[in-house]
Amino acid sequence: RQTTSGNAIHLQRTAGLEFRNMKVINAGQGFYSEEASDCYFVDMQVESCSGAAYAAFKTPTNYYIRCLARSSGSGLSPNSSLMVWRNGVVWGNAKSVDVQSGGSVIIHNSVLNAVGSNARIYTLASSAGTVAGNHNLYVREGDALFYQKASIAGGNDLYPRLADWQQ
Repeated sequence: RQTTSGNAIHLQRTAGLEFRNMKVINAGQGFYSEEASDCYFVDMQVESCSGAAYAAFKTPTNYYIRCLARSSGSGLSPNSSLMVWRNGVVWGNAKSVDVQSGGSVIIHNSVLNAVGSNARIYTLASSAGTVAGNHNLYVREGDALFYQKASIAGGNDLYPRLADWQQ
């Protein structure tokens, strides 16, 4: 158990590690990967973090399988990284997926939720990479938006629904 500051688990310059069946509550960030590649997070639960439940910086690819990201500042936050999320739940976060500069996500067979007028399922920086996925369930409540991407000039691109984003 953490106390809303710091990273509960910080991986730095490592590769090929696997974490299973852990629960992190009340940290600054749950799992923070920095230049750590090909790591697997399986059956993990991260809740009530002031920052991101799962964050990655300059990490080529990490895999998150059957994980939970709940009630945190953001669920997933890749920055110059690729996060592959499979069969997981991202629920009750201010930003479900917050893709930073150069970050990308691939999400499969998962549930993503956003609640409230300031909440977003996907939030992207203007220089974010790609967002890909399939067979996901998106739950928006209380005027939450599906997608927001920062613009270099002018306002942000806002899409209230998946259908609006796909046009």
